[in-house]
Amino acid sequence: MAKFKELDDIYNEVNTIIDNLLKVHSKLDKREKQKHNLHLQLCELEKQLTNINVLRLNKIKELK
Repeated sequence: MAKFKELDDIYNEVNTIIDNLLKVHSKLDKREKQKHNLHLQLCELEKQLTNINVLRLNKIKELK
């Protein structure tokens, strides 16, 4: 009977570890998505900055 209790305890510990790993994996997935979205936003801002600089340079050429 003690052996069954031991096996049951081990089974419960393994399930707890698996649940914790799944939670961590889910959090990592969310962070990766956030990182990707932030990267896309940064790219868009860089594109806007480039466009502003082009407009600024064109305006400077006009004024000369």
